[in-house]
Amino acid sequence: MKLVLCLVAMLALREAFGKMDIKVVHTWELEDKSLNTSIPASVVHDAKGDKLYLAVPRINEDIQDTLIELSKDDKKKSPKVKPFAGSPKKVLTSIYHTFIDECERLWVLDSGSIDNDKEMGKFPTQSVSIIAFNLKDRKNPEIYRSVIPNVKNPNYFGQFVVDVINPGGGCGQTYVYMPNDKDNTLYIHDVLARGSWSITNEKFKPENNALLQVFGKDLTYKSGIRVLALGNRDTDGHRTVYYIVGSGTKLWSISTKYLKYRSSLITPILIGDRGENTTALAMTYDPKTKVLFFAEPILNRISCWNTVGAFNDRNRDVVYQDKKPLSVTDFSVDEDGTLWFMSYVSSTKKREILKFWKKNKDQRIHIEVWKAETAKAVKGTKCV
Repeated sequence: MKLVLCLVAMLALREAFGKMDIKVVHTWELEDKSLNTSIPASVVHDAKGDKLYLAVPRINEDIQDTLIELSKDDKKKSPKVKPFAGSPKKVLTSIYHTFIDECERLWVLDSGSIDNDKEMGKFPTQSVSIIAFNLKDRKNPEIYRSVIPNVKNPNYFGQFVVDVINPGGGCGQTYVYMPNDKDNTLYIHDVLARGSWSITNEKFKPENNALLQVFGKDLTYKSGIRVLALGNRDTDGHRTVYYIVGSGTKLWSISTKYLKYRSSLITPILIGDRGENTTALAMTYDPKTKVLFFAEPILNRISCWNTVGAFNDRNRDVVYQDKKPLSVTDFSVDEDGTLWFMSYVSSTKKREILKFWKKNKDQRIHIEVWKAETAKAVKGTKCV
């Protein structure tokens, strides 16, 4: 199911992006030798170093590197991917998501487990670990590693976020919030204290059975708390953690004030319901425009909400929509206010989802990295 949820965010965006100054930075065919069998699931961009870091979970066979990178020197549309140049102190087993914080640290969450029976044994099975690399140092050394204990389903982590309490006063006091949509649990890690704990709540569970049409096939699935996004800091340094469940249409929030101190008074606040068929499997926040973006596959669109205003139609809108299917597995915003996308494009709608990764001469699958400026994306919408 983790494989399925990496693929079901089917978005119809190509024509709309063409009108919104979208740029396809890189594109590969699935069997392109430049990929070295790598099929990226997520992407983050280091604006200062002008590098892309791509997570490649070991779902497919013969994955050489679970973390790869591309630099500004890789100007070709289909460049050969490179292994991450950093120096992990242990072998990285399988990475689904990454995050770059305000202290120029690249964080990766290693599931420690291979989600492919044929690949088990080729790489070490180990505990789930949160790891950080220093991007200020050209060698990108590992500077932090800690185990996240007592995880029931390590291959079901979604988009996590890193909360640096006071970037101007030092980077030591940092918290990592990690959702797991199978455990219906939010895992929290205190970097300074090297301690971890978890929170469960009825509001972390799936709202319903979600039904999506994927490459012409109906797919029913359940997914709990899956995606997090961090809002801006208040005067006390606390932030709003926005979250969505993978099979549901509601937007929730929790203050980091309660998450950071192991409070038992965790009461998620319902911000609102986005409406019928607005199930979203990806969400990101842009601190410059103060806008949340949602990937809504059933309606083939990306929507937005300006968080400064109330959660109503006066402050919500659709930024991209089209009829052509496209699979977007991840998007993130860098410190320059650029929205980065990881997407798959198929030449046909009729393809069984679990065969997506396998060779098929009748199919042409393209893996693409896109970017767009957030300010331009919301221009002319009610999210300005």
